[in-house]
Amino acid sequence: MRFTVIEGGKSKDYNFTARDGKPTPEAVRREASRRRDILGLNRHRVREMALGVPVPAELRYLEIQIEFVAECLLNQEDIPEDYRSDKYWPA
Repeated sequence: MRFTVIEGGKSKDYNFTARDGKPTPEAVRREASRRRDILGLNRHRVREMALGVPVPAELRYLEIQIEFVAECLLNQEDIPEDYRSDKYWPA
């Protein structure tokens, strides 16, 4: 049996900036997704669906905060160049 490696898009560090050098909405969405992944929210969601163990309230609250920040950044006319900075995102 032969195995091949499937190369996905998540392993590459794409530059999500517009031609004029400004960050795109996709870049903000990716940053929010990255921060959710660091918290392990997908793992907790799967555990909740499979075992009925609820996602901890602290993580739910952080997820709501991350979504709020992402929406606020997306609603701005110009997305700040330092949108990845921790000063915008919850800790």
